[in-house]
Amino acid sequence: MDPNAFAIGEVTGSTSERLTYYDDQVDMCFEFDWATAAIASLTQGDAATLQAEQSLIQSVYPQAQYGTFLALQDHNRVLSQLNESLPQARLAATLLLTSPGLPFLWYGEEIGMRGKKPDLYIRRPMQWQNHRGAGFSSGRPWADVDLDYDQVNVADESADPNSLLSHYRRLIRLRSQYQALSTGTWLPVEASDPKVYAYLRHADDADLLVVLNLGEEVVSGCKLTSEYSPIPGGRYVPQDLLGNQTMTPLTVEAAGRFAFYEPLPSFGPLDGHIIRVR
Repeated sequence: MDPNAFAIGEVTGSTSERLTYYDDQVDMCFEFDWATAAIASLTQGDAATLQAEQSLIQSVYPQAQYGTFLALQDHNRVLSQLNESLPQARLAATLLLTSPGLPFLWYGEEIGMRGKKPDLYIRRPMQWQNHRGAGFSSGRPWADVDLDYDQVNVADESADPNSLLSHYRRLIRLRSQYQALSTGTWLPVEASDPKVYAYLRHADDADLLVVLNLGEEVVSGCKLTSEYSPIPGGRYVPQDLLGNQTMTPLTVEAAGRFAFYEPLPSFGPLDGHIIRVR
C-alpha cells in the first residue's frame, strides 16, 4: 500500500464496530453517530444528545481520528433535514467546522441545496449560476436542476457577504488559521441553559470558546463553567471571531477553572460564536 495514501471507511455500524477497522484497514472512519446526534440536537434545540455523543467519541477514538459530516451521498440534504431553515443550516456549519475530527462536506451543502430521497433528488446537478441549467452544463444532465437555482447558486452567494456560502468560507478560513480548531483538543463546558452547547478548543496557538444557541428563542443570562481547562490563570479580554460583539472579560483561576462566565447578556436564536480567549 502507498504510504502516502489516505483511506476513510464508510462503516455504518456502531462506533465500537468502526474502531475494529482502524490501524490495519483504514486511517479513519466516518462517524455516523456524531452526525445523527448533531442533527438531533439541532432539530430539538437541546445540547444534551450531542454533548453526550461527543464526550463518548473523545473517550474511544485516537485523537480526532474520525470523519465528521452532516450529510453524505445517501442522506437527505442538511437543509431538508432542518425543515429548510437557513439559520439552522448556518449554525450546523458552525458546529461542523468548529468540532474535532476531519470535516467532510457533500457538494451543494455549502450553498444550501435541498433534497430528500429518492437518490435522484439528493444528487441533482451543482447549482453554479442563475443561468439555464444552473451553469452546470449547456447539455442535458442526468437530472433537472432544482427550481430554486435562481437564488441558491455559487455566483450569487459569493457576492453576498451574508450568504450561507460566505459563512462556510469564513469558517474554513478560521479553521485553517487556528490549529485549535483543526487539530486542537476538545473540552466540554457546562452551560446553565440546556439549549446552549459550549466547548473549548485548545492548542498552543490559542484557546477558543465555542458557544452555540441551538434554540429558536433568545437565551438570556446563560452562564458557562469549567472546573478545569488548559487556559493559564489570568484575566482575558475575549474576541468574537465571527462577529463584532464585545465580549465580557473572563477571569480564569488556578487549574484553568472559570465559573458562571456570561460572555454576552443574551444569545440570539440559533446564534453561534467562536470566542478567542487567548
